[in-house]
Formats: sequence, C-alpha cells, structure tokens
Amino acid sequence: MSIRAINARGRLVFTFFLAIFFLGCENEAPEKTPESFRLPAGYRLEVMAAAPLVHNPVAMTFDEWGRLWVVEMTGYMRDAYASREENPTGQIRLLTDQNGDGRMDHVEIFLDNLVLPRAVARVRGGILYAEPPNLWFVPEVAGKAGDRQLVDSAYAVGGNVEHQPNGLLLSLDNWIYSAKSDQRYRWDQGAWHKEKTAFRGQWGITQDDYGHLFYNHNSNPLIGDLVLPGLWEQNSFYAPSTGNNEKVALDLGLRAPQPTGVNRGYVSGVLDDDGMLCSFTAACGPLVYRGDQFPAKVQGHAFVCAPEANLIREEVFEGKGPDLTSMPANPEQEFLTSNDLIFRPVNLFNGPDGALYLVDFHRGIIQHQTYLTGYLRDYIESRGFEKIKDHGILYRLVSNSTPLRGKLVLGKYSSSALVALLSHPNAWHRETAQRLLIERMAWSQVGALEKLALDASNPLAQVHALWTLEGLHALSPALLREVLNEKESLVTTNALKLAATAVPISPAIIQPYLQSADREIQLLAWAAWVRQPEISQVDFGEKLPFAAQLKDDLWWVDAVMSAPSPVAGGYYASAFPGTAIDKRYQQYLDKKNKAREAIVAAHPVAKHQMNTWDRQRGQQLFVQHCSGCHGPEGAGTASLAPPLRGSEWVTGRPERLAALVLQGVEGPIQVAGKSYDLPGMAGLRSNAFLSAEELAFLLSYLRQNWEHEAPAISTELVLKVKSQIADREQPFSAAELKSRFP
Repeated sequence: MSIRAINARGRLVFTFFLAIFFLGCENEAPEKTPESFRLPAGYRLEVMAAAPLVHNPVAMTFDEWGRLWVVEMTGYMRDAYASREENPTGQIRLLTDQNGDGRMDHVEIFLDNLVLPRAVARVRGGILYAEPPNLWFVPEVAGKAGDRQLVDSAYAVGGNVEHQPNGLLLSLDNWIYSAKSDQRYRWDQGAWHKEKTAFRGQWGITQDDYGHLFYNHNSNPLIGDLVLPGLWEQNSFYAPSTGNNEKVALDLGLRAPQPTGVNRGYVSGVLDDDGMLCSFTAACGPLVYRGDQFPAKVQGHAFVCAPEANLIREEVFEGKGPDLTSMPANPEQEFLTSNDLIFRPVNLFNGPDGALYLVDFHRGIIQHQTYLTGYLRDYIESRGFEKIKDHGILYRLVSNSTPLRGKLVLGKYSSSALVALLSHPNAWHRETAQRLLIERMAWSQVGALEKLALDASNPLAQVHALWTLEGLHALSPALLREVLNEKESLVTTNALKLAATAVPISPAIIQPYLQSADREIQLLAWAAWVRQPEISQVDFGEKLPFAAQLKDDLWWVDAVMSAPSPVAGGYYASAFPGTAIDKRYQQYLDKKNKAREAIVAAHPVAKHQMNTWDRQRGQQLFVQHCSGCHGPEGAGTASLAPPLRGSEWVTGRPERLAALVLQGVEGPIQVAGKSYDLPGMAGLRSNAFLSAEELAFLLSYLRQNWEHEAPAISTELVLKVKSQIADREQPFSAAELKSRFP
C-alpha cells in the first residue's frame, strides 16, 4: 500500500511513531534504508558520507583533485528559539576517498569556529566562503588553511539566516553569482572585483549550458534569467522590467508523500484534508542536471528541493529565451520522495562522476525563529523534533543504466589536456577545465582554444573555449566575427553576449540577427548592436522600420535602454512618443536627474520625527525582518514582494499598516498604481521576540524613511490593533484591510 493510500488517521499514527523512533537520537547517526525513499525505476540513492564524517551540511563543492568541501551550519536552530545561534560552531570540512571505492571515508577540518557559514566555491587553489557579513578567500597550503583574505565585508549585511546571500556559483561568463544578492565577484588581473548585478532568488542558484541562471523563492520552485546575466544591468539609472526573476515553473503544486507540519499549516489551503502540503513553502537548492550519467532525455532537466515536504521535484523545460517555462516531469508523482519526516534536502550539485549529489540537512527544525509561528513550534515540540540535529547526509543519485565514471584528477592535467576537456559531455569537467586554464593564465593554449572555438562539431566546446579566451583576455574581434557566422543557437547567443560585454565588433556583423526568428537571439542582437562604439544616429534611423514593430515591446525596450549609455533609447523615444520606449526613457532621465540632485544637495534638510535611537532601532529591525524580501532600499523584489518605498500602504492609515504587518497579507494587491499577485507575506504577530514597542519602531521607520513623511506609530496603537485582530488566524486580503481600516 502506498503512503497516499493510507487514510487520514493512519497517517497521523504513522507520523507519531516515526517521531517517537527519532526521539533520543540526538547523538547517533540515523539509519537509512532504501525503503525510506521512492524513486523512478532505474535509479538508486547511495550514501556518500554521513556522521561522523559530516554533520549539519548545507553546501558542498568538488575540487579538481576529487575532494569534497562541505559547509556545516551547526548553529542553525539548535532549538525552537534559536538559542546560541551566534556561537562559532560552524565548520568547513574536507572529505576524501582514500580507499578508492568512490565514497568518502576520510575527513579533515579545514576551517572551524565559524558563525553560520553558508556557501563555498573552489577557486585559485583555495576556497571562497561566506560567513555573514563577510566573504573570505582562504588559500590551501599543504592541505591546511592559509591566511584568510577578506574579499567583501558587506557580502551578507542584515537580514536573517533565511534571507542572506548564498550559492557562490562560478558561472560560464567567469563571474561568481549568489542567490539572495545583487552583487557578483571575479578574480581578474591580480585582484578581486565586485560588481552590481540583478537581485536573484533566495536559497540556491544554478545555470544551464547557455549560461542562464536559475534560482527560486520558497513558494516558487523555479524562476530565472531568460536572457544571459550581466546584460540588462549595465545602466545604473535604468531598472529593467524583464529578463531577470522571470517565473519559469508553471505548476507550484506538490505531490507530498505524507502529512507534514509547516509554518502556516493552520491557514486554509496550505494543507489538504489529509494533512498533505498543497504547494511549495520552502523550495530551495535548484539544479539543472548537466552530467552524463543519467539517461539522455534527462539532460538539462531541473531538480528542486522541498525539504518541508521531504522530496525533490523534477522539472522539464519547454521553449527558449523569453518563452521558457517548465512543468513537472511527472504530474502524478514527485521524482524523489521519502517517508522520513527528517529528510531535509537543501542543495543539489552535479558531480565529476556524472551523478547528482544531494545535501540532506537532516534535522527536525528547518524554519528560522524569525518567522516561526506558534502553530509550527507546537508541532515541533510535540514530536521532539528539536532533539534531532547534528546528523546530515550526503547522497549520490545514480542511474542504473550507465556505469559511474572513474575518478579523474584534473589537478594533474596539463593545460593542453584541459583544453581537450572543454569538449567533455559532463559539464563539471568543462567548467573545472575552464576555471583551471584561466587560473593558470594558460596563454600558451590560445591557439588551441581558438581552433576549438571554430570547431562546429561541438557547440558546447565552442562556447567554453570562447569564455576561456575571454577570461584570459585573449578573445579577438576577428575570432568573434568568424564565430558569429555560425548558425548554432548556443554559440550565437553567447557570441552576442561577448560582443555586448567584452569585445566590440562592427555593427554590420550583428545586424543580420536584429530580426532573428529566435526571440532571445533577436534581443541579444539589439543589446549588442546598441553597445557598439561605431554605431551612429544614422544607424538608428536606418533601423527605424525594425524598431517600429517593437516600440511597445518591454523586452526590446530593456535590450535598448540597458546599455551603459542609452543614446539609442533617446533616439527611439523621440521617434515614437507616448510608446513604451518613450515612457521608459523618461523614467531613466528622472532617475538620473534625481541622482544628480542628491549629489548636489550636500546637506539635506532633516525631516524625521523619530529620535536618533528610535530610528536606528527601526532601521535594524527593517534590515532583519523586511529587507530580505522588499530589498535594502525598500524597492521590492520581482516575483517576491512589492515595494515599500512610495507605497500608500506604508504612508496611509497607521492602523491598516499595523494590521498588515501583524497578521500578514495574501492575494492580489495594488501598490502605487501597480498590481501584484505575489507570494503572501507572513505576519509578525506570532514572533515572540518582537515587542509591541519594537514593532512601533519598525513601522515608524517605514513611514519616515526614504521620501516618506507620515507620522510615527505609537506602541499603544500597535497594542490596540493587536487586540482588535486577536481572534484572526488567516492573513488579510487587500480588500479586507481596506474595508476594515478605510
């Protein structure tokens, strides 16, 4: 009998006995059996490492020697009150396979005494790792940690553990991107460089073969960049509305294996009548599978973790570029499910052997106390889940149809052998070879790389060769022009990005693509064309018939306006008054003029009614509780949260704002004339660590920050509203708030 076939009472009994089984297991490695999991036919799940080799893992990466670096967030939620969270108990461990059986059997503590570390990347013979608020680089010296070097003291400033940057994905374009961040990093010419980029996602980040980035929010399993990263963000006075943070997954529903407890399980529609979770509430750790061990039909599929429901979703992409979407591979059954309520998949990775690697945090509590409702706290404590910690398992998901690849030690490869690996069918080998060639400054291989870039028999190798040359600062305009004669979409897409960001070429080379039937190539061609230094207003005029067809197309507007100097945008704005290009150009001018005025105004007049201490406390609370979703400047985050800055909900009736923040809101809402239908906001009323006085500081800060001049909110008003809504369980709708507090 399947889990889904058990009746509601049976599910509750099953859950109770499973919880009893885990009570008292705090210091024991959990037993795992194949019966705990359900997988499609033809796959198996193997334990790569468990206690005592690993505890509390949240992230990992393989290096060029076949070793495994694991980040352990030991301080996270030791109990339901986040006690001792700031204690330096985190570690980064280095695991190796010494007996050659393909599984890890030896561990070294590379770094310890860390506070809530969250991400790691192998670079430059050491590791880049995140320990809020800092981003550090530590060289490896004779197998030990050398002197650490500060890369960024503001990598993860503010927010809470659920809403801080993570990921550290070395992308195809040689930049390191993070989820929950608007910064990217790169080691180039002897120094670390930091650059602003689009704000992306929440926990976990991945890429496809083209170099598109994908990520998610807790309620949306897959969103992403539907144009290549780094193109739409080059104009600091222009805010594109397309390209990044685009919804990809169309089906947010879950096929949960058993009843579960989630933060807002008491809200109607979150759980079904049998206690099954209806949709994602903690989606994280997405991965585009790009190995070579799974069946060919799975290549390029996305996998997403749902630790709250003890499962992993498989998503199949459809379409391309702006039309890209995804759907579950199996609408009836999730790819991997477990009847173990403490199975907590939080991250997924491609491995050097072609398999898919899975990080199981394996603990009772995964909801941070900032948002922990009394409902979930009761669920946790009644089942003894707070006792289940300090375990953690690293799994390897393997297809039975193909043997695992043997161990390849890329660190021993010559540079010429690494060039050959750019043609490897497993993306891990291509990416690692590209990184090592750039880190070695392998200029002796430029000729071989140029030859590979022109070999149309392997488009993936061509793309990696191009970006390796870019990383070596050895990509010539002549080579790029020749590559752009190719008709392969993968190659053309990346060549156009390179033309827009790295190597200027003649606009005439790009012109044939301006009317491409491939929507992404067409947009990239416009983005590259308007960035070429040789372009003139005569060129703009000659392309007027093309532009006339697109003048109200926001994707095209963003392609043109996001250039560092939007001269073309100004030309087309004048040519097509009242259209989308004209309106967005005027917004660009307004933003640029305001920035200039702010610089000129050296001593702005103080307008605030809050005293200095109250304001500082309000700002701290905003950073901790609001900035993660609404952005550090209150401008909102696409696909997640509307803006606070300029919002009538913030500056309007104080009782309405207090009720919204206390109880939360869900469903459609209008903010500053724009409609939003985004994931609902959980209220802060159940947070035992926020007093009414502190809520008053927070609300008053929102009403008197930025350009706002609304009166402050008192502690008494917060207490009054809290009393008025004491019997309410569900979040408000926007209509209810307006009706109750007109």
